[in-house]
Amino acid sequence: MWRHPGLDELVDDLEATISARFSAAVIAPSGTGKTALLRRLVERLPDTRYRVADIKVTAVSNRDFY
Repeated sequence: MWRHPGLDELVDDLEATISARFSAAVIAPSGTGKTALLRRLVERLPDTRYRVADIKVTAVSNRDFY
């Protein structure tokens, strides 16, 4: 799989968030590596503990989270 130096750090942070909250959302512009990040994360997560859902929502903005 494609490797980027900062990607492992992001995966670590996202994994810590999921461990604490049992959920997370990844929101970023097109072409910024969301899919690569999530694929790497899914490789790390135990199948027996987590279920991963990919939900594409195009009508959500940052404002919807505050």
